[in-house]
Amino acid sequence: MEEKEEKKEYKAGGFYQKNDEAPKEFEITYENSPEKQENTYKLMELLASPSPWRILFEGGKLGVKAIKHFFLIVFLFLFTNTILFFYALTRWFMTGLEINKPNLLAILFTFLLGLAATLYAAHQAYGYVLIDTIRVIYENLASLFQKICEIIIDKAEAIFKGKKQVSDKALANALDFGKMINEKFQKVPRFIRRGVIFIMDKIPVVGMLMELKDDLEAGNKEDASFKLYMSIDDFIQENIFGNNTVSWIWWLLPLNIIVIGILIRSQIG
Repeated sequence: MEEKEEKKEYKAGGFYQKNDEAPKEFEITYENSPEKQENTYKLMELLASPSPWRILFEGGKLGVKAIKHFFLIVFLFLFTNTILFFYALTRWFMTGLEINKPNLLAILFTFLLGLAATLYAAHQAYGYVLIDTIRVIYENLASLFQKICEIIIDKAEAIFKGKKQVSDKALANALDFGKMINEKFQKVPRFIRRGVIFIMDKIPVVGMLMELKDDLEAGNKEDASFKLYMSIDDFIQENIFGNNTVSWIWWLLPLNIIVIGILIRSQIG
């Protein structure tokens, strides 16, 4: 039987303003396990670090599974292109080390193409690691995102109130997530706010809110908040994290082998 995860309360707060009312200080409380909260802080610090090596060597301990894929991909390309380079040298030795322009150019291009393919693969795999890191952070902060949805609904209700029609543009202008989150969650570390804004900016929240207009006008804020969170979660899982794959390796690695192999066979020996 699995042990129930221990959770503690964490606080976030700032100032909140509705329409032309005076700003009011507020504080929200959300639950999270101490381990997830600590890991989230560490992952945000790693993302903010100027050194990419920190997240590659420390992120695996914090739940970023993509790091194993990164090192496997780099190994595959490095190993493959090393074998191809030595294959080129072997064919050159078999010619009696004949020094001519085609041989030398073929060996040079074998090295350069192999290096370029390996660096490109490492770059793509690193992007995969970054998105997977954001996934772990997002899942660790699920309760905080639920609270953010409540605030968005509260603000959207005030915008819809007393108006027969609200345009997408007017709603989008009123929901400036960067400004809203920085103002409303001043007690949350800045690097966490940046992560939340990064995710929220990729979501078509305005369209989701327009679909919840009936709930908002009826005063069903709790239902609207839950529906908004579920819509946001579905969008994030499907369009941001669902598209984060390394399937490209299945065409890039064979292409790498074929192109360099043809170069070696046609130009050396």
